[in-house]
Amino acid sequence: MAESAKKPKMSKEERAMKRLCGDGFPKNAFNLFNKAIKIVSDKTLEAASSLSEEDLEKAKQILDHMLHSILFLGNIQATCYLPKYIFSDVEMLNRTMNDFPDAFHHYQTYVARRTPFSYFVELVTVCYRQENVMIPTVILILSELLSNCKKSGDLYPLISTVICICETDNLNYYGVSLSCESDREREIMTAVSCLHVWHPKVSSAVMSVFPEGTGNPRSIKLPDKVSCRAYAVEDMSQVKPPCRRCHELYSLPGPSENLNDPGNCAETEAISNLLHCQKGVDDKTTIAVGVYNDQEIRGKMTTCFNENMNKINMKKSKGNHINYNILTVYN
Repeated sequence: MAESAKKPKMSKEERAMKRLCGDGFPKNAFNLFNKAIKIVSDKTLEAASSLSEEDLEKAKQILDHMLHSILFLGNIQATCYLPKYIFSDVEMLNRTMNDFPDAFHHYQTYVARRTPFSYFVELVTVCYRQENVMIPTVILILSELLSNCKKSGDLYPLISTVICICETDNLNYYGVSLSCESDREREIMTAVSCLHVWHPKVSSAVMSVFPEGTGNPRSIKLPDKVSCRAYAVEDMSQVKPPCRRCHELYSLPGPSENLNDPGNCAETEAISNLLHCQKGVDDKTTIAVGVYNDQEIRGKMTTCFNENMNKINMKKSKGNHINYNILTVYN
């Protein structure tokens, strides 16, 4: 009987790469970006595409920022996920590097402003905002995405657990929870968001109890006509009540007993997006004590950012230390 051919033995580096490529982070990163690329490609190829030239340019910019965010978050992991672990197919890696050179060039030196999933939801709203079925479309796309993603414990790495929709005058504004696996990443992205992304009233509310989790909250009060509804991404059939932190910071009624980390909840981004876009709502939104000034925000968030980056470097080998400045963001 002929002896079966033996498979060539993998090297130590090949075994490590195979293991890393199978982790939740690179697998979900690839699926998330691949799904985003497909959405834009499909909308562009439609015979009667609803995407304007302006929307198409916006979608391409979102893809670029989303990819940079994936690479940035992979780089700051204790186990560094290099681009070759996310795009394990060499041809696909080379094509992606050719299409989005800036993201690859800057991910080791420029800080991402938002999480990849936040960019993904924005992309969906840009590509489908002309349709009358926006919310069902978002639910369907997120359901399809989750079916191809990998869990790590109870969570999907890079995938937000909750989405929130703020509505006023028949206009919807979306937000997602911070999709960060560790406290270090979460605090880094919260600090960056407070300084560069969120509306000053939202940043000030979060900062009043962040990062310590204690203090006198600067509570926001939205106009009565604004509604906020949150849903678990895994099951969007039922509305989730706000946590006690969202009740404390945003005066949202009917809270649960959960007390989530400041800034982590989907309500934070949704309310910020609403206030950025609706000046009339912003004018009627009050905040206890008032907002922090720019210098206060920059000082406190820079300290928080640097402390967490230092803690990440303590877990990395000396040759793999990272060096980022919160003031140097990818725009």
